Amino acid sequence: MDWNDFLEDYQGNPEEHIAIIGMAGRFPGAGSVDSFWENLKEGRESITFFTREQLEKTNLEKRLLNDSRFVGADGVIEDMDMFDAEFFGFSPREAEITDPQHRLFLECAWELMENAGYDSEHYTGRVGVYASANLSTYLLRNLMANPELRSQATSFQTVLGNDKDFIATRVSYKLNLKGPSVNVATLCSSSAVAIHLACQSLLTFQCDMALAGAVSLQASPNEAFFYQEGGIGSADGHCRAFDSEASGTVSGSGLGLVALRRLEDAVKDGDNILAIIRGTALNNDGANKMSFTAPGMEGQVGVIAEALNLAEVAPDTVSYVEAHGMGTPLGDPMEIEALTKAFRLSTEKKGYCAIGSVKTNIGHLVNAGGVAGLIKTVLSLKNKQIPASLNYRSPNPRIRFEDSPFYVNTRLSEWKTGPAPRRAGVNSFGIGGTNVHMILEEAPQNTASGSARQWQLLPLSARNEEALRQKIQNLKGCLSQETQLNAADVAYTLQVGRRSFPHRAFLVCRDTEEAVRIIDNSSENKIFTCLQENREQPVAFLLDGLTAPLPEAFVKELYEREPGFKKAMDACISIIEDIMHYDLRKQLYDESAGDEGNNAGSLDRVEAFAAQYAMAALWLEWGIMPRAVMGLDWLGKCMAACAAGSLSLEDAIAAAAAGSFGAVGGLELKPAGIPVISGKDGTLMGEQDILNPEYWDSPEETLSAGSLKTLPGSFHYIFLEIGCGRAEFQNKENTILSPVIPASFDSTASEEALLTTLGKLWLAGAAVNWNGLHMHQHRHRLPLPTYPFQRKHFWIEPAPENKAEVREMQAAALTYHERPVLPTEYTAPRNDTEAELAHVWQELMGIKPIGVFDSFIQLGGHSLLAAQVISRVRELFQIDVPLNQIFEEPTIANVAAYIDAVRWAAAGTETAAAMEIREEGEL
Repeated sequence: MDWNDFLEDYQGNPEEHIAIIGMAGRFPGAGSVDSFWENLKEGRESITFFTREQLEKTNLEKRLLNDSRFVGADGVIEDMDMFDAEFFGFSPREAEITDPQHRLFLECAWELMENAGYDSEHYTGRVGVYASANLSTYLLRNLMANPELRSQATSFQTVLGNDKDFIATRVSYKLNLKGPSVNVATLCSSSAVAIHLACQSLLTFQCDMALAGAVSLQASPNEAFFYQEGGIGSADGHCRAFDSEASGTVSGSGLGLVALRRLEDAVKDGDNILAIIRGTALNNDGANKMSFTAPGMEGQVGVIAEALNLAEVAPDTVSYVEAHGMGTPLGDPMEIEALTKAFRLSTEKKGYCAIGSVKTNIGHLVNAGGVAGLIKTVLSLKNKQIPASLNYRSPNPRIRFEDSPFYVNTRLSEWKTGPAPRRAGVNSFGIGGTNVHMILEEAPQNTASGSARQWQLLPLSARNEEALRQKIQNLKGCLSQETQLNAADVAYTLQVGRRSFPHRAFLVCRDTEEAVRIIDNSSENKIFTCLQENREQPVAFLLDGLTAPLPEAFVKELYEREPGFKKAMDACISIIEDIMHYDLRKQLYDESAGDEGNNAGSLDRVEAFAAQYAMAALWLEWGIMPRAVMGLDWLGKCMAACAAGSLSLEDAIAAAAAGSFGAVGGLELKPAGIPVISGKDGTLMGEQDILNPEYWDSPEETLSAGSLKTLPGSFHYIFLEIGCGRAEFQNKENTILSPVIPASFDSTASEEALLTTLGKLWLAGAAVNWNGLHMHQHRHRLPLPTYPFQRKHFWIEPAPENKAEVREMQAAALTYHERPVLPTEYTAPRNDTEAELAHVWQELMGIKPIGVFDSFIQLGGHSLLAAQVISRVRELFQIDVPLNQIFEEPTIANVAAYIDAVRWAAAGTETAAAMEIREEGEL
């Protein structure tokens, strides 16, 4: 979408507004944002009511279970114990002692970046993180109740894994995000405050994208409220916001995150804009209220009015408010009165604005309550529907809805609109008095993407083979269901919005239907796969010259379809016209253009040169940067000299036209900017040869691509043939690729051949500039399936009350996980030192067995674990191992060798000293 076109239809000042471009979360009864919306639409109350038998199996104290005020209800999320530790570089033991709040928040942060269509490794802007977590009940109820584990984990390690102060910074570290990383703590309004601060950070250019939200998980599935008259806990486990029978809310576990960008940037970059935040306001009640924990009328009115003012929105254009809606007899009436007073500053309309509370669906998520309400509202705007606020029959007698702008929305309703776009307010109030109000607006109508190539390259990668298979199937499911998706936008999102991992696959297709067919018929070899451990393998250009020139139909197709190719070709055509007084375009477009007599050989050479020069320029535009060049014949050498920077384009074309370097007067050779490989014997050319025109004109045996099999493997290059020699094979460490042009050339064969070659370059480990591939197009990012985490059970059970059970649990407290897939084969300890070290590593990492050649880093080791290894070694051997010894040579074998060397040296010194004492005694 063009920014100027957007401005013509937009109401207000968009430079002060924020776009929501992605969402992720886990909610009671919903493992994703999509399933959360399905539950909201269906009016499901996702609260679990525990039976007496279920509660008796937990660590709940019997006196609580027998208390009549105890309410056995909670909003529970599934698989809290599961985590993909290997993906994020955690050892199993570190994963076990890390609060599930941190673990799930980290997974959701990764999903959020992918949902927004961005890869944090290649995004050039600064990404901020504004986050909040609840008190770690996992630390209190599980870890601290386990004496054996407590003795194994250092206090600092436990703090790092459980203290909520590290929730934001851990995400920034693991995702390599370099914007502000801030933890927020205002209890119930924490996530809304985080979103407010993220918006301010974006508007003041402290970051260019922000991830904002919160997590609140209860380690035990029975962290329910006690009902107490005047408190916040519901008497029956149901939240009945605004209802006459309301007695409070119910607890819930969950988390939510949103990705934010400045609206202007989001529009220009083709982001998937879900909704717009027009304004946010933040304040505190101060002391003008009944008590510290009580809500304050004045503060609520002020924050709502301020948000409306900042958003430049009239209250009568706001047609829905997602209320804080705790369902308390005093809190609900005060909230409606505050909203009414704020709206009455500008409108006297009655009963036009729907109101609801997500707490009636999922309970109170505490820190994450505000972002849950925001996500519900964004989904409502996106789908143009307002879900029902549940458990409402008749109004709280203290609420006078008939005199207010509001009514409780009790059924799934179409969200109608008038002259103004759909707009909504979101309330979030915290115990202690920190209040937030946000004004949201529906996203602008998304215009169609720009023109695109007829063929598209869809790359997919994962950390292991199973995840890659699942990723391919997830994409198939998405494309099968969302049949209207633009294939070019799908390709673009997969290219720029996903990180490249070792297990790789790609396919080339014309539309999404063809992509589904290719995945269904994988036996037809149209899905290319590879395991590529080495990232960013160097590429060398293999210049064919006249050995295998590009077909004219191929050149013509590229000239018409690829602006980067055309620009480079035109530069050559202009120089050729000056030198030879001939327009090379005749060769492409004039079928009657025939033999030019004596100039025929010269024209063949300059035509081949121009086409391959333009082809190389196109590869450069797509990010394929050569680290070396090699010519296969004389003209190929001429091209190599130009590509390496030894020869100017003008001199190179003049030499090609003349058929000799020596025939060009004033030709100047310069030192090469990149290595030049001799086409004669495959060795690197020296500077003396490069600067000698006679060397370039010396007769050489013309090489075929097949003869490159003899090239020394030590070069470790991916050779990209710029011509069309159809040379595609692997030579030890060297892969040789070229675009394979079908014999029956058609109008799109060039695109398919080039994109297939580009995909194979990526498979082989070449760095690709995917943005360069789309440089001359305007693409949109799409919310495609995110990474399929391979999650495993990581959990320390809480200690039971029965002492016998405690002893039994302690005996099996330290569980061990299987050795992960590593590039080294398992080798058992070969001596006592290695055996003792292996035992230490296994205990600290929670992996068994660990081989003596397994890498400390690949097992999930880091500086804190290394410090613990050093401490244990000191206890066992009375030897201080330097930290760098563990990181520079990170295997048990090497550390054991160091320990033994120190011990032997010390033993030798003691022997020498004893000998000296003996000799002195004899004297």
